[in-house]
Amino acid sequence: MIEEAVDIGEEISQATAPEFRHFPSARFYASVIFMFLKFFAFVVAISFVTSSISWLPDVDFSMEPLLHHRSIITHSILIPGILCLTLRRYVAAKFAIAIILAAISIHLFADTLSPPIGYGEIWFPPGGAYGLGILSPAFLLANACLCVVVAIKIFPVTLRSELSAAMLLSGLLYAIINEQSVASAAFIFLMIVAIFTLLFWRGDIPDTPNKLVIEFRSKRNAEVAANAAYVQAERVAWQSKSKLKRILIQANIFVISLYTLGRWILINPGKAGGSASVIIGVVLCLYIVGISGDKSTGNIFEAVGSGVWKLHSSGGYILTESGKYVAGTLTSEPQQ
Repeated sequence: MIEEAVDIGEEISQATAPEFRHFPSARFYASVIFMFLKFFAFVVAISFVTSSISWLPDVDFSMEPLLHHRSIITHSILIPGILCLTLRRYVAAKFAIAIILAAISIHLFADTLSPPIGYGEIWFPPGGAYGLGILSPAFLLANACLCVVVAIKIFPVTLRSELSAAMLLSGLLYAIINEQSVASAAFIFLMIVAIFTLLFWRGDIPDTPNKLVIEFRSKRNAEVAANAAYVQAERVAWQSKSKLKRILIQANIFVISLYTLGRWILINPGKAGGSASVIIGVVLCLYIVGISGDKSTGNIFEAVGSGVWKLHSSGGYILTESGKYVAGTLTSEPQQ
């Protein structure tokens, strides 16, 4: 996705200015819409895969009497953790393992709410001779949290936002469709959000724009560069334009400036408000100084110095120096 945005930016910057319009083109809007569609498609795809394999921990049903249901082997991070350690050099393998960990974490979060008796208890192999008893919910919760953390850490940094959204969506679907429990859906949602928040605070999820924002900024900057190139080309050809065309170009540049200013205000409302406050404050200060000063004609004339008084068209007299009117000296009678 990032490479596509860079290619688009290079194509726009290398093209001649007259090929582009001043305002964002239809191609720009189409590329942005397609970019967001790819984001949501990726989230839906991961959610579908995660939801489809969320039953994996219950594979112990088919292994009785070797394994009891809720076996400590299948209802923990043990197997995917071993796979992650042995296949950590392979990007595709880590990608798949992260999705498996996400599916297992959702399953374990849902199982945490079950009473720790019978099938609700964690059992050691073989069979069901020994179990964790009342410690089963704590074991399930700890392993579910660990699965989420490892899934995030081994997933590509620029795709962690998509994985986070997919895990939330899959968790809600699993709780509502499989568990048929609103309480389970709320518990899974809150636990995943809490873990994501903690990882973000610790820096495991970097405080940098994700892939979607990076691509959007690349496309927007490319479009702005195209607009700037067009304006520059028009300025270079200024002398060859007719008078009417010059007027139209001036109006167009004015509209572009207003558009750019408006977009900057929308993107940076804090800076825009602060700048407006400073400008208003300066104007008010100047106005207060002006109305509080001594406006007597005597002081004005003393500051002006020598000059010639002439009859003004309004019927009064105004002071002139070097053939030019002196501002603020219009009065009904000439002064000595």
